[in-house]
Amino acid sequence: MKEVSEDSYCVECDLQFDNVSKYKRHLNNSVKHKPKKILSIPCPVCQKIFCKKVTMRNHYNLVHLQTSKHYCDSCDRYFLNGWRYRQHKASVHDKIAPVKNKFCDICGRAFAHRLNLVHLGFQQNRTLMNHIRTHTGEKPYACAHCPARFAQRTAMLTHLKAIHYKKNAFQ
Repeated sequence: MKEVSEDSYCVECDLQFDNVSKYKRHLNNSVKHKPKKILSIPCPVCQKIFCKKVTMRNHYNLVHLQTSKHYCDSCDRYFLNGWRYRQHKASVHDKIAPVKNKFCDICGRAFAHRLNLVHLGFQQNRTLMNHIRTHTGEKPYACAHCPARFAQRTAMLTHLKAIHYKKNAFQ
């Protein structure tokens, strides 16, 4: 097993990457780490904000100009490419669920996404990571106001709202 390095750990996202290059790629591609000025490329028609010009252009061409040969006549939507159109058609109109052919080594539960945590540098499906924590007992999210700890960030946020913020709202 590889040694964990501080050079490849993202504190803000609480993610450990298996090497520095994957960590740097995460920093470059994650919206969370983009400077605020880059996050302000609005669509000239609907004002939706994008962090990359190419993403805004794709949105503009698909949604507003409707310049794509990948069109769904059932719901009047255009898609960037054939793969996205086929995925949309299968899941929305044909009601075909993604194939769950990846299995948890511990309990056998099936998932639709890859399971190899080491090779993915922990950039895998969040549902899987939450599931893995049910086996490991890991609770990486700590409440800042009390000793409570949580396996999922959403559980910690729910706790904060229900217990701590609710009390402060009436004081």
